[in-house]
Amino acid sequence: MFKANLGFFFLHLAQILILEALAWVIVWHFGSGWLVTIFISCLLTVAQAQSSFLQHDMGHLSIFKKSKWNHLMQKFVMGHLKGLSVKWWNNRHFQHHVKTNIYPKDPDIDVGPFFVFGDLQPRNVSGSGSWKGLHLCLEIRLEILDSSMLSEHLFFF
Repeated sequence: MFKANLGFFFLHLAQILILEALAWVIVWHFGSGWLVTIFISCLLTVAQAQSSFLQHDMGHLSIFKKSKWNHLMQKFVMGHLKGLSVKWWNNRHFQHHVKTNIYPKDPDIDVGPFFVFGDLQPRNVSGSGSWKGLHLCLEIRLEILDSSMLSEHLFFF
């Protein structure tokens, strides 16, 4: 059950690389018109989402038997395909696992001032300088959700 299928992850990486290369070839061949831009944006969105899932598995050391290979491949996917820092992501992800969905400890649910949830976040955002009053326009009420759904899926609403 805990043995990773390396063929699956190889195909996963191959899919990402093919989508990235295909986007470049399409721009080179067809130019950068509106329809081409929209189409390659969809291709690159899928590639970036898939690379996020792949690097997440590598960050949890769940693909290769040696952690060194997981770290090396995570650096490749994060640094070269996504353009993000591995140290930054690991720091945020470790904080997320320590205090999952606990505001303000979990950085994954701290999405203010653009989206504010519940009763605590609007008060914190409105008291922070130039964002005062903005929460009236952006507040999302989650009272319709069951409290168990709220704690489990607060960020994914």
